[in-house]
Amino acid sequence: MLVILILKHFGVLKKRNLDDREDRAWPLLALGVFLALGAFFLRLFPSTEIFSQLLFITSIQVLLFAVITLYWKISMHAMAWGELCGLFLMLGPIFKWAFVLSLICAGVVISSRLILRKHNGLQVLAGFAQGVIVTMIFLSL
Repeated sequence: MLVILILKHFGVLKKRNLDDREDRAWPLLALGVFLALGAFFLRLFPSTEIFSQLLFITSIQVLLFAVITLYWKISMHAMAWGELCGLFLMLGPIFKWAFVLSLICAGVVISSRLILRKHNGLQVLAGFAQGVIVTMIFLSL
């Protein structure tokens, strides 16, 4: 929020609510950098390796989203739920109910984005696909 207020103060952003696709790139870039720094500092503590890895994946997701949003509007809500679904899918059968529950929640959130007419079907599909695919790729490495 502080980054958004600073960017608005210096005239980089038109509005604070980030409704315009063009206004989202700079705050998302800042968020991606902060997440990557958090992942880096978490690596200093061996017991937090999984959290560090998830934070790093989230930073990659946000930075990729920032680049995509310069050209096309996709759903960040769908991307976030896709990331969670991808995580539970990669964790295997022991987390099958967590995967099913996250998939149901993703459906509710994605449906609400469509009902509110914030996105179209292709935009939510692209966001969800990015979340799942990027998460599965980086967890496979």
